[in-house]
Amino acid sequence: MDSQTIQVKIKCAYHELKNIDEIKESPDNTNTHSPAQIKKLAELMLQVGITRPISVSLRSGFIVAGVGRWLAMKELGLKQAPVDFLEFESEDAEFLARESDNHIARWARSSYKKLNAIIPRHGPEIGPKEIAAKRFKIEPADKYKKLNDLRCSKCGQLIKKGPESKYPDPISKGKNC
Repeated sequence: MDSQTIQVKIKCAYHELKNIDEIKESPDNTNTHSPAQIKKLAELMLQVGITRPISVSLRSGFIVAGVGRWLAMKELGLKQAPVDFLEFESEDAEFLARESDNHIARWARSSYKKLNAIIPRHGPEIGPKEIAAKRFKIEPADKYKKLNDLRCSKCGQLIKKGPESKYPDPISKGKNC
């Protein structure tokens, strides 16, 4: 972002506001975040605020959940971040919590058809349907014949046509990725 001071509202409960440079990612974290994902998350934080704290282990001092949020806050140039502290009895318990947080969201499925139907019911804070669709990276329903097409999450290349690809695999990649 630019060099001016950015204000982002914190809209969640947290234990402590911690210096962002004192927060550390675990060297064993298996999740990665693309620059585009971090930029999008930073834009959402500017719009809606910080809605979840970063979870940090009291045992190791590393992030257990929220690396993407932490990177987005750094992208925005924030000096402090809301942090929750978690207690773990062992390294194995901490690993299980971190990896569970990394992977559980991948099991969820979004109904883009339903989201496209809901967006018009909301007011000016969401914006016109076309802007809201871009905000959520939702294509208008008529742009693709099949909403369930499997597309590369990085480049958008069509990998497999629906409906047999009803639940896209987020790990699938296009030929150039």
